[in-house]
Amino acid sequence: MVDSWQNLTPKDRFNIQSSERLSNLDHQVLTSFYEPIIGTTGFALINLLWTTLQVQPAMSSFDHAFLLKTLNVDLPALYEARTKLEATGLVQTFVDTGSNPKVYQFRLIAPLAPHAFF
Repeated sequence: MVDSWQNLTPKDRFNIQSSERLSNLDHQVLTSFYEPIIGTTGFALINLLWTTLQVQPAMSSFDHAFLLKTLNVDLPALYEARTKLEATGLVQTFVDTGSNPKVYQFRLIAPLAPHAFF
């Protein structure tokens, strides 16, 4: 696996973007349908990313240390949570490896509607 947690450092930067907003129904779908799949850390991460996007202007840059401290997890747990979000279609991740530190772009995607989930 080329993009594993060993390639991730607390100093790596990330930006968050989305063209969508989460509704109350979206939050309920995340809790009821996605949390059992993505786990508690994945659930905390997706909520933190959505909340950060709403509170901070789009394209604000943060470092991964912010995520590690806020979620109280280590790099392997953060990486695992992110890959679960990617696998369920809640996040698309793009990496600019040409910069130092690396810059990750997290594109947030609203959850499926309840009828489309099954």
